[in-house]
Amino acid sequence: MTGHILYTNSKMALLLLGLVFWLTRLYQLKTLPPFVDETIYLRWIGTITADWSQWLLPLKEFGWEPLSIWVSSGLNLVLSDGLLSLRLTAAIFGFLTGLFLYLAVKTWFDRRTALFTLAVVWLSPIILLHDRLGLRGDALVSLAAALTFYGLGLRLKAKKMNGVYLIAAGLIIGLMSKTSAIVLPISVALAYLYFRPKLKIHDFAAGLLTLIPAAFYYFLGFLPAVLNKGQVFSLPLSGWGSLTADNLNQMLNWTYQYITWPVLTLMALGGVWLYLKEKKKFWLTMFLILPTWVLLVMTAKILFPRYLLPAIIFELTLAGVGLNYLREHLPKFLLPGVLIFFLPGFWFDYQLITNLPAADLPEIERWQYVTGWPSGYGLRELTDYLRFDSPQYLITESNDLVRSGVNYLWPEHPFTIVPLTDDGRLSKSLPASPSAYLALNIADQLPEGFSGELIKEFARPENKSSIRLYRLNDVSNH
Repeated sequence: MTGHILYTNSKMALLLLGLVFWLTRLYQLKTLPPFVDETIYLRWIGTITADWSQWLLPLKEFGWEPLSIWVSSGLNLVLSDGLLSLRLTAAIFGFLTGLFLYLAVKTWFDRRTALFTLAVVWLSPIILLHDRLGLRGDALVSLAAALTFYGLGLRLKAKKMNGVYLIAAGLIIGLMSKTSAIVLPISVALAYLYFRPKLKIHDFAAGLLTLIPAAFYYFLGFLPAVLNKGQVFSLPLSGWGSLTADNLNQMLNWTYQYITWPVLTLMALGGVWLYLKEKKKFWLTMFLILPTWVLLVMTAKILFPRYLLPAIIFELTLAGVGLNYLREHLPKFLLPGVLIFFLPGFWFDYQLITNLPAADLPEIERWQYVTGWPSGYGLRELTDYLRFDSPQYLITESNDLVRSGVNYLWPEHPFTIVPLTDDGRLSKSLPASPSAYLALNIADQLPEGFSGELIKEFARPENKSSIRLYRLNDVSNH
């Protein structure tokens, strides 16, 4: 009878958490304007859905793993809205990540710890924010990590051989999504070395399956491009000392700011309890956390908080363990007080959903999504202005923000958009004396050889940057 009640209560808790998840992810999902990364993906989705022979476009342009873009492109066939397709893809991946994490924690620990972990993860501000953004690969790597964790539980704890194929699926999904997923095979290798299971034919078969991404890139000729991430990672390790110190300081600050100190307290409690009572589970969790931290601390030249997501879901698992410890050891009348641990995160979540510019974001996030040139604020105002004052040609910088953003917001615009090349020249010749405007987003002055007058500025929140629209003089000679 007790078991039936526990099962029923757990099922109701899961349904409630699922409802909270979708309400917090879908509410005003498109309020934040598309920022520069999303505008690149909008262009890719539009190109691929119009011509599926372009399915390798992410690999051709940047050597970027394409799985997330493929999923968003397929979803766009139904939704016909690129931004909604991108962000809904992230939300779907976030939901699946939570479900597989729940199954994994239930396998390694118990049902209550799994429910607490799911609640902590789905209510975490950093998870909530990135489930609402159409970022390439980050949400999929978290899903791959959770799937790998579940597979390890089936193989190493439950002794079920089908777990190895879930591990293989996790690694394949990760490596088809983002280069940083290379930490997942390292985590699996460390877990196998520590638990020392008796290897069987299925282990080797699953290991061979994980070579599918490398074979895919190699036979299509993209493997060097995929591996060439020198602009992101520092290899060989030059300036190792200062790079490591700066990265570690940033990552610690972001962790404190996003996770909030009450949840960090729960993480510390769960980690200490695991270390003292369940060392195998403690070290398994470390094997899933530390490779990401070591990779980013030692090699990352470009660093954003979202790169930590595959490790953060396991860090928050420790908070779930800490919550379960409190449930078992606190007097019942004190248990409602546990909500205090969530209050700062709840307020953060509320701001992220209703008024992101007012949220206490890390400065690099504020720059990327709100105040800096990668932010999409000002795009709609620019587009609305052009509806009433349209030139024959709109010249933009080489990045996608304005050219792809205007195309998304106003697909039927009457003017031709002409991007500049990276060295500031027109990418195509224009007829004599055309009506031409230039929209500058990054540069703070007209490119060399251009002349014209500033028509209007479209400022972003806090007036830290803006999109500037110029009316150009004759550009036919450029």
